[in-house]
Amino acid sequence: MLFEIENPYIDLMLKNEEDILAMIESMLVYAFESGIFSYKELATIIHAQVTTIEQLERHIYEYVDQKKIQAWQRFKQKYSLAYFRDLYRRYNIHPVTILNPHSYPKPLLQTYQPNLVLFCQGNLPIFQKSSISVVGSRNMSTYGKIAIEQLIPELSETRVIVSGLAKGVDVYSHQVAMKNGETIAVIGTGLLTVYPSEHHNIQQYIGRHHLLVSPLPNHAKIQRWHFPYRNLVIAGLSQATIVVEAAEKSGSLITANYALQENRQVFAVPGAINHSLSSGCNQLIYDGATPALQASEILHDLSNSI
Repeated sequence: MLFEIENPYIDLMLKNEEDILAMIESMLVYAFESGIFSYKELATIIHAQVTTIEQLERHIYEYVDQKKIQAWQRFKQKYSLAYFRDLYRRYNIHPVTILNPHSYPKPLLQTYQPNLVLFCQGNLPIFQKSSISVVGSRNMSTYGKIAIEQLIPELSETRVIVSGLAKGVDVYSHQVAMKNGETIAVIGTGLLTVYPSEHHNIQQYIGRHHLLVSPLPNHAKIQRWHFPYRNLVIAGLSQATIVVEAAEKSGSLITANYALQENRQVFAVPGAINHSLSSGCNQLIYDGATPALQASEILHDLSNSI
């Protein structure tokens, strides 16, 4: 049964949680900017189930070699814990970490490797609601637009719609969802970066009235290698992922594969065999994905899988 895996962090109570979150971000910033900390090293440190800032410091010294420690200590003089605490307050940022499962989204906690921390703006209780992820091509066609308008209004009555705030299918899915319900936008930059720039207003709106999420440090700029982190979160947050339109080598297929790896359901909107933006969806269906034909059928399938 989905979402019934034993939670190894369930009895963990954090002390000075804000300081721990600030230190985690300090390490993340340094990892992304310098490459001196690997993500594997960070995971080893954070998964040690620390409950205080002193324990976290001890684990850093235990797992990371001395040269890296010295470099990081110099880095911390620029990015102090106070710097990050001020950043969170100034921009209304709410980090959630696997060390505190009471605020961490349950579906993502039960993935193979949950994110160490998610940086959020907006309405955190949305995490507690059932969701469906919707992804697709940045070059959305009229057919893709029609598919979204046919599926999402009914789905969003009972499910939060999760997508990636990219051009095309993603942003239109958010827009349609907000007419009827709630949405989560998972972005491939830090929360303080807007990409693409024309999405500034909708990103700000979602961050105030719905939920904006990033697995990356708050100042992280656009980098192609950031997007797999985003796609993992999109796939992991939901019971199912719907691919609306996807070419043969679309990034949306990567998200669908992540969902399959986590034993989540994948739906795909079928299309004409001569339409390039349907080739990826048609292949998913051939490989076993469920055709996304009507919202009621999708909801029925999901209710039977719980």
